Amino acid sequence: MSSNATITRSNLSLLPAFGLGLGVAVGVGLARFAYALLLPAMRESLNWNYVAAGSLNTANALGYIVGAVSAYFLLRKIRPVRASCSLQDCC
Repeated sequence: MSSNATITRSNLSLLPAFGLGLGVAVGVGLARFAYALLLPAMRESLNWNYVAAGSLNTANALGYIVGAVSAYFLLRKIRPVRASCSLQDCC
């Protein structure tokens, strides 16, 4: 086997992971935009006032911020390869 075949095989093994990650990113992005469009309809159908709907939207935004900041610090502390290996052991 030549070294070029090994490099190609190594790169191909990352394609499914990249595709799955891209699919999750697209799904989350679409859900975030859909949530903003659905909030007025949710407010009307659930008979919420503007304070309740705004509180739900604020909690959603805080969840995104806490998740992003905690992922940043987690990945600075633990290498991504080690984190993904530990996740695979749990599943």
